[in-house]
Amino acid sequence: MTTYFAIFFVLGINMELKNTHIYIETKKQREYWKDLKHCREFFDAFAKDKGFDPLNADSWYPIYLEELNSRSVPCPFSVLI
Repeated sequence: MTTYFAIFFVLGINMELKNTHIYIETKKQREYWKDLKHCREFFDAFAKDKGFDPLNADSWYPIYLEELNSRSVPCPFSVLI
């Protein structure tokens, strides 16, 4: 009985640490994207890949939101707890 309790206790701590890791990563990512420089880099790279000038507003009209959403966003942090 004690062995099972120890296994569940360790698994519980492991899940708690995993959830903490996810929370920290999410918070860091939010902070990363609050910086306008990072947002600008993302949209400039997207426009360059699509072959248009990002400063021309008319160039953005034919772009669908799904195209932006399908682009993978790099995770700026890889901290493991």
